[in-house]
Amino acid sequence: MGKLPLRRPVPRLVSPTCKCRRDIFDVNSELMKKALEKVGNPHILVNVISRRVRQLNGGGGYGRPLVDVPPGMGAADIAMTELIEDKIGWEFENPPPTE
Repeated sequence: MGKLPLRRPVPRLVSPTCKCRRDIFDVNSELMKKALEKVGNPHILVNVISRRVRQLNGGGGYGRPLVDVPPGMGAADIAMTELIEDKIGWEFENPPPTE
């Protein structure tokens, strides 16, 4: 008998409204919740984390993690940990008007 073909895992969606696949973008959900509590707006959180991930992946002066990193921790998890521990932050260039 021949070998059975390997089955690729079926991509799972992170949420019904999200189009990203868990096998590509896998982050720690607890870190995500804590970071979202800190930032308050999921759109801002995505922008802050994605910018920091680009810095971490790009190397150079900004490419080193600002927190202790256990082996196997992804760049997005590192960025969220840095945000939770107040190692990175953000500010509005033009703050939205308050009502």
